[in-house]
Amino acid sequence: MARNRHVSRAAVLLAAAAVAVSLSACGSTAEAGKAGTFYGSELALGNGKVKTYVVRGNDGKPTELGFTFGAASLQGLPEPPHEEAGPPLPSQPLYFPDETKAVAVDHATFDFVPGGHPPPGVFDLPHFDVHFFYLTQEEVEQINPKNADFAAMGMKLPDEKFVPESYGAIPNTPPEEAVVPGMGQHLVDMTVPIVPGEYKFTEVIINGSWNGKYAFVEPMVARDYLLSKPNVTNDLKLPQEYQKTGLYPTKYSISYDASSDTYKISLNGLVERTAS
Repeated sequence: MARNRHVSRAAVLLAAAAVAVSLSACGSTAEAGKAGTFYGSELALGNGKVKTYVVRGNDGKPTELGFTFGAASLQGLPEPPHEEAGPPLPSQPLYFPDETKAVAVDHATFDFVPGGHPPPGVFDLPHFDVHFFYLTQEEVEQINPKNADFAAMGMKLPDEKFVPESYGAIPNTPPEEAVVPGMGQHLVDMTVPIVPGEYKFTEVIINGSWNGKYAFVEPMVARDYLLSKPNVTNDLKLPQEYQKTGLYPTKYSISYDASSDTYKISLNGLVERTAS
């Protein structure tokens, strides 16, 4: 999540270029329908790498997708900028292996925000923004301030039935803050009181929209929380209806595996939904 163009997440995107982003289709060579874990794009992160993956069950259907990364990725990360970094750069799109073709998620982005972002006292801790996009990359590229209808398209919310339960637009937020280039408008859980100085940020789910479409689901996870080596699985709040047919997640997980010293941030419990 980011609410204006002058947020410190721009610094990490600049830094990511310096540490050489690697987008590779290191996908599997598994036969169609086979069960197992398959890998897709990868990205240099800290002293390690993060890569996409999907798990398929014995029936060949995807059951889980997300990102996996070693503990080294949490070290050697960029420091918060000391000066205004300017407008953010577009995030690097990362793709899942072919085994996710039935999943409604099209692609994802994985960004580290060293100084956090507004609002102060809430999300201004070093953390990771992980966007799972239901939009195509071509649609995401239209979320651009150069688009003459950028503000109007960004502020156009989906019909309420397509928005996860209890989620809504951040109140009293002008378009220039509410609509983030390359992402869209961020929607928050209106039942959760987020009070600066009182809210304890460890992990949270944000949703997003663009031009009347449900655009993404976004786990935001604090770096310090990951360093505590959590193993949690929580239910996602779901919409009443869906805008496109596919497999959608019903849960999300943040986990650490001691035997391999690796982490996962994933969407789980995939179920078939039909567009209404």
